[in-house]
Amino acid sequence: MKNIFLVSLYFILTIFLSACGTVASSLILENNETNHTNRAYGVSLEKEIMIKNFENVTLYTPKTFDSNITFPVVLFAPGWNSQNHTDYKTLLTFIASQGYAVLYSKCSRKLSPQIFIERFTKVLQDTNASKHLDKNRLGVVGFSSGGGLSFGIMKEFSKKGYGENGRFIFSMAAWFSFEMTNEDFQNLPPDTKVIMQQYAEDYTTDPRISLTIFSKFETFDKKNHDYQVYQGANHSYPEGNRTFEQMQIILKPLDALMEYTFNKNEHAYDEALKVGEDKPYINSKQTIFNSERYQYRCYTEEPYLKSVLDSFDIDYCSILLQNN
Repeated sequence: MKNIFLVSLYFILTIFLSACGTVASSLILENNETNHTNRAYGVSLEKEIMIKNFENVTLYTPKTFDSNITFPVVLFAPGWNSQNHTDYKTLLTFIASQGYAVLYSKCSRKLSPQIFIERFTKVLQDTNASKHLDKNRLGVVGFSSGGGLSFGIMKEFSKKGYGENGRFIFSMAAWFSFEMTNEDFQNLPPDTKVIMQQYAEDYTTDPRISLTIFSKFETFDKKNHDYQVYQGANHSYPEGNRTFEQMQIILKPLDALMEYTFNKNEHAYDEALKVGEDKPYINSKQTIFNSERYQYRCYTEEPYLKSVLDSFDIDYCSILLQNN
């Protein structure tokens, strides 16, 4: 009888321990899956998106936009006189495919961020759209004239309290930051992550402009800012409808920046903000080419443009004066 009892106890313990081992293994696997956040960047996460048109603004979102989920918001300011969201279809589609809502606004001919701000605000306050938008997580992506204006856009929306749980600026081949003063740059929220990109074969916009803008963040935590120069890309690189693989110069660091900012994923930091230089303007001769190449230089004699620039206190040629 005793032997039968011991044999029975043995089998019960064996089953119990096996079950515990299975449970333990399941818990370990589940935790590993939950914490496995070091993924590839620049790759689409959601294939299906949808597009909604408002007056002067187009909204790209994941197809699940009409659910009860709220999505972080990315505001996109295009280059000069862009009138159609399809000018940047790859870039807009990619951002939405990552699970974010991105708003494209047509570009006004006015040299001011205010038109963008007014148009974006209408959609952000729209009864149907607003309930799906997480305005506490905000990014501004801008290209060329929109790249320069992206800082003024962030300034105004930060004043409204947007982006308190994460904010970034991703500026490509930036032109002048109209209506921004030195004080305005210093008053941007210090937790704003900033990536500025310049393209080596870009002979449209003088890189001294973006270098001057980037120098305004010298007093901020350098961990939050990065200046990236890429070979093999020209001024039109951000535009068009191409494959994601053809736009990795932009998509990879942008994807990582959104992941780091919106989802607090520390694994994304290196791919986002540890790519270029922290102080490129100190050694800017490596970035600046013969100024005669550029169609739009850091100085101008065009009367209207000059009058707008003279209204503020930023010398966009200061980098040139320091290094030549």
